[in-house]
Amino acid sequence: MINFRLAKNTDYVRLADVHMACSVIQPGGFMFRLGLPFLRQYYRVMLQEKYSVILCAEEDGKLLGFSSGSLDTAEHFQALKRHRLRFLISVLAVICRQPRIIKDILARMRSGSPDSEMGGYVTQTGPRGEFWCWLSDQRYGGGALVLNAKWLLVMKTLGAKEVRIEVDGRNPKVERMHRLVGARVVKNYVTPDGNPRIIMGYDLTKLNLERFVAE
Repeated sequence: MINFRLAKNTDYVRLADVHMACSVIQPGGFMFRLGLPFLRQYYRVMLQEKYSVILCAEEDGKLLGFSSGSLDTAEHFQALKRHRLRFLISVLAVICRQPRIIKDILARMRSGSPDSEMGGYVTQTGPRGEFWCWLSDQRYGGGALVLNAKWLLVMKTLGAKEVRIEVDGRNPKVERMHRLVGARVVKNYVTPDGNPRIIMGYDLTKLNLERFVAE
């Protein structure tokens, strides 16, 4: 039986491991390229950030997946800035092996929102979904959909009326899964590095999310 619970501060290593395992088989990921030490630091910070919401799915102590995001994306990015030295130290080994990745890191640090004139990679205000990870070797039917729906219900309970996400345009499977739960396309755009991406939105005031989580 799958259990769903909010992440604890001690979950940061397992969250990083699942993030890495899922990202290496998906197109367009970036953060996993910074390595496990970075991801572990990232989740340590996020689990202490007061607006961060991470919901885990596990069975017999094994983490099957998680859904994460923030009630206040602007504060999320401020938290990243406050810990940038910690993040820098965690990626030094990757930078030494791949110096060219510095350009990609700086591009993301300097970018704005896709809604701004300068363009960017991700939405930077309001409630936002960040990662929806489910281990591909775990065959649990609609478990991933239930996880996402439960996470959205948590966001709604905490006061969010709309949640926006970004989906890589080269990953139609993920777009279809979000559509199944009720997301709609808000905007198609191209990131500064030339990749297609989609902003999708969940209107939490209208969706019947309970149909996905009924026992």
